[in-house]
Amino acid sequence: MNGTEIGRSVELVMPSVTCCLTGACNLRCVYCRPGGESGDAGVAQAKWDRNLVLAFLAQFRRVGGRVLRVTGGEPLIVPRRLFPFLDAVTENDPYPDMRLATNGVYLARWAEQLASYPFSDVRISLDTVDSYAYLRITGRDALNDVFEGIERGIEVGLPISINAVLTTMSFAGMEAMVDFALQCKVNLKILDYVHHESIRSDGSESSLYASPDNLIERLRARFGKPTTKNLGRGIPMTVFSTGAGTTVIVKDGTVGTRFGVICEKCGKYPCREGLVTCTVTPGAWVMPCSVGRKDLRMALKPSGVKDAVRVILGYFTGLRFEARACSNCEIGDQNRDDAA
Repeated sequence: MNGTEIGRSVELVMPSVTCCLTGACNLRCVYCRPGGESGDAGVAQAKWDRNLVLAFLAQFRRVGGRVLRVTGGEPLIVPRRLFPFLDAVTENDPYPDMRLATNGVYLARWAEQLASYPFSDVRISLDTVDSYAYLRITGRDALNDVFEGIERGIEVGLPISINAVLTTMSFAGMEAMVDFALQCKVNLKILDYVHHESIRSDGSESSLYASPDNLIERLRARFGKPTTKNLGRGIPMTVFSTGAGTTVIVKDGTVGTRFGVICEKCGKYPCREGLVTCTVTPGAWVMPCSVGRKDLRMALKPSGVKDAVRVILGYFTGLRFEARACSNCEIGDQNRDDAA
């Protein structure tokens, strides 16, 4: 075992639920996996099974689920699927913390309609404010559309935030991203690039991975000493208060993460993700793991929704933290919340 193990809890750490409405996307980001957050193009492109997906989400909410992430692919390219889904999932006992993840290209078009739903966060995936770098990363000249979407989203009252993936292609402009977030008065979360061997084994991590260490030190010099956000699952994150009512959060997967018993039997253990969320695909497959373990996928059946939820919660019981090297933050239970 690498690193230091810090005790195994016997308590259940309630995961968030990530609902992928589609595996398709209108961008072709260099680091994204086929199939979006489901991590599998075949599974993600299966026929949309609205009833089973909603049944699973309802049962998960009944047993205490609080965080629902609506994502893709890109959810705004399937509005005829997205909005009826949002109507249904918010009709009875909605999730207290419902979030939307989008690349923002079509946000201006749908912002006003989205504002009628109780989102706690509408998170824009945007790695750079440089048009050339954006084109290189995404394969599309659509940066101005994203800017327009962010402006329109703020205008109609959407709780906008920005996610930026730190790679060798975005590193040089990341402080400009910080400035842009400050200008827009929105929170910014910077994620280190994670290489999923199950999808790419061509050495792409060595060409795209950029350590956040230097960036963290520059943010420390600018904003002062950070705190640590600890969810009780996944990776602890470094949090800088900007002094303007917003935060800049940095996720560094090399510091360590939380694993369950099922992780120890995986050939990719210890990975840089651990257990953090339960993913539901468009075709009603459920997965507790983001690195693509096919043996953990469950195909939902109408009679088996309760059992599927029970199995998922079992995976998230008894998580333990395994540290690697953390020079930027102190790992503990301070500032624990569910803002993944």
